[in-house]
Amino acid sequence: MKEFKNFDLEETLIIKFRKLFESYGYEKIKVNTFETYDTYFKNKDIINNEKVLKIIHPNGSLYALRADMTMIIAKKFANDFQTKDINISEKVYYYDNIFRNEFGINGGLKEKRQVGIENLGTNGIFNDVETIILALNSLETISDNYILEISNVELLKSIFKNINITEDDKNIVLKFIFTKNRDELLKFLDNLKIETNYKNIIDDITTCYGSINDILIKLSKYNELKDSLNYFNNLKLYIGERQLKKIKINFSISNSLEYYTGLILQGFVEDINNPIIIGGRYDNLSKRFGKAFPAIGFAIDLDSLIKKLDIKHHLADYLIFYTEESVKFLQDIDNLRKQGKTVKISPYKKLTNKTIEELHKKYKNICKYVGGELKSCI
Repeated sequence: MKEFKNFDLEETLIIKFRKLFESYGYEKIKVNTFETYDTYFKNKDIINNEKVLKIIHPNGSLYALRADMTMIIAKKFANDFQTKDINISEKVYYYDNIFRNEFGINGGLKEKRQVGIENLGTNGIFNDVETIILALNSLETISDNYILEISNVELLKSIFKNINITEDDKNIVLKFIFTKNRDELLKFLDNLKIETNYKNIIDDITTCYGSINDILIKLSKYNELKDSLNYFNNLKLYIGERQLKKIKINFSISNSLEYYTGLILQGFVEDINNPIIIGGRYDNLSKRFGKAFPAIGFAIDLDSLIKKLDIKHHLADYLIFYTEESVKFLQDIDNLRKQGKTVKISPYKKLTNKTIEELHKKYKNICKYVGGELKSCI
């Protein structure tokens, strides 16, 4: 059975997110669907070029369908900031689609819906705190059961700055950290000439997962991490106790030391395995487009969210199968609608149990109209 988009649910979510973002001073932004292919080609370390959908203009120029929102927004403001000073941060939100060629079992040409925010032009602990709180509030809009995982790549960078290993070895260590493969990590570290204390640090951050308080207690024994851990201490000062309980530190989400420059976050809600929110601080991105400025933001995976919520969301109150065409039938249906009910009608047909099961995911009541009256539901 083909999937059909539930625009009612989608619009409801968008309205909620829009009100939330605008309450923080964010303004809606719209960017072009088409972008010069050169933009992605020069930044293939961020987005694999094989995932970019290319288009040839009639004049021979090579373009691409928008494959990423953050990069295009950063490029736009890098151009804008060339001609004006950055006096205050530019805070924008978007609701748009990205287009990619995905690989794997469910690969192919994909159009993905995203909603997100970008805060460009200023940095500091307040900006990070506001972004964290906005991410928490976004998750709370979706579900009462949620977790926001955070990390800070500066902690990992400070470790590698103080140990003398090759770039290849560093990437192997990072791979084991990101996959939490402690056994292979320890074997690999034993073959490197690293101080024992740093081996212990790397081991501990690989297995770290918990509240800010728990992780600070666990890692406070390392003087080498004192400056990096101050960041998390500062977060505690500005985030309320209720929301602190929803935050977990997870250093394995620091999957790009080159792209991110500080805070990284990813948010989860119940019953959805993949992160619904992904984002962080990316102060170096704008330099690629000719103007350096700090920036932070996150995106919400609207498709995964709607797909899961759609199971619990009913498109209509009634799906009614009719066996006769009569004026009375239309009048009865109209009366239901006047009562505020949403009703879909369809000629009667015999349904398999599997089809009935699928329909019950979309409709509260599935009924038959026979002999001039509504019969018991299927």
